[in-house]
Amino acid sequence: MAINALEKKVVRRLKKAVQAYARHRGWSDDDYQLYLRLNLDWLSVHMIIVGKDFPGRGPHGRSQLVREFLKNELADEPNIRDALGLSLLTFEELEDEAPLGSEFVDVQDL
Repeated sequence: MAINALEKKVVRRLKKAVQAYARHRGWSDDDYQLYLRLNLDWLSVHMIIVGKDFPGRGPHGRSQLVREFLKNELADEPNIRDALGLSLLTFEELEDEAPLGSEFVDVQDL
């Protein structure tokens, strides 16, 4: 997938924020994966973080904790922060779910 300069900036910034979260959780590079769907024409970024586990109770509770962390990490990039949609899956949940849509790209492929 070819991406333009603005998309590269968004991808790099989100990757950096998720790497900070991974360090905070004590995760190694093998403990998480990051998928993105960018639609900058609509100022929309949907990010899926697949990880070995997430703190919090239930989907909303665990999502809220990650959102708060990312909100702080992205404080210097309000446009990216405000455009961000977030989903969390464990590796087990990813195996049980339908495959991610083709519009989601593994950040390592970019």
